[in-house]
This record gives sequence, C-alpha cells and structure tokens, in this order.
Amino acid sequence: MSIRMDLKLATEDRHEAVDRAFSGFALATRSGYEAFLLAHAAALFPLEERLEALGIANWLTDWPERRRRDALAADLAQLGLSRPAPLAVPAIDIKGLAGAAYVLEGSRLGAKFLARHVLAAEDRSLHAATQYLTHHAELPLWPRFVDKLDQLPPDSVPDLRTAALQVFDVFADAAQRYRPAVIEPTLA
Repeated sequence: MSIRMDLKLATEDRHEAVDRAFSGFALATRSGYEAFLLAHAAALFPLEERLEALGIANWLTDWPERRRRDALAADLAQLGLSRPAPLAVPAIDIKGLAGAAYVLEGSRLGAKFLARHVLAAEDRSLHAATQYLTHHAELPLWPRFVDKLDQLPPDSVPDLRTAALQVFDVFADAAQRYRPAVIEPTLA
C-alpha cells in the first residue's frame, strides 16, 4: 500500500470530522466566509511556520510556491479582518513533517470545491477574497507532493500518521472556536 493511501485510511475519520465541523460555515455569506477564513488562519499560520522551522523547504524544494499564508493574509485584508491569534500547534518533529504537510497539501483539493461556493455569493466583495482557496490551483502541486511522499521509507509511516492526525485536530479546534453562532444553511 502506498504511503498516501495509508495516510488517507488512517486519517479518514478525523478528516470527515473536520469536514463536518466546517460544514456550518456558509461560505456564500459574509459572516460565514469571514469565520471560515479566521479559523483557517488561526490554524494554518502557526502550522506553516512550524513546518518551515523544521526545514520543510529542504524536503519540498517548491515549498515557497506551496505555502498559502500570504494568500490567506491577503484575503483577510481584503475583507478588513485582522490576523487572528494563532492556535497552539502540537510538537510536530522532523519525522512527522511530511504527515503534517499531507493534510495541508490535501486541503487544496477541497479548496477548489469551496471556492465555487464563495464565487457564487451574491456579496461580490467576497469574490475578491479567494486567493487562499484558489492558490496555484492551476499547478499539479498535489501529484508532485504525492510522488515525494510515496518515496519515503515505509518505517516512517507511524510518525507521519501521528502528525497528520494532530494537524486535523488543530483544524477541528479552529472550526470549533470560530464556528458561527448561528449555523447558516450551506449551498447544496
């Protein structure tokens, strides 16, 4: 079994829990989308910073084009929002680096779908704040990441699983903290 498939199966429940946690963020409304961006910023900023401190650019040499916090910061600024306080991130170490990156890079796949909801919003001011969700969507970043991931030694899998689960937990915490007070209906 590939490392990617192992991580997908090992994190499936947490991934679904995070998806459920964010399902109440009505992305086609200003309040829902702002809450979504704030939650993601509270999680993504410290996670990317942690990975950079561990030297992710040494493993993923195209990291500078992958990192999304600048795009997310631009979206926050576009909507007049300040950067939220960062959430505490787990003590991910170098052995788990690729597992943490798996979650961040995999989130690009869902981001394409989420961007469609925002771009369908009647509030056109939201349309200009989609850099995070559409960040380098035209590039084959996911296939390139999976190629690197699957080259790792099989004995690295336990550490990768642990880190991936920890990152999903950070996003679940972010969803809980920034969840809109009133759950708004999402687009079908």
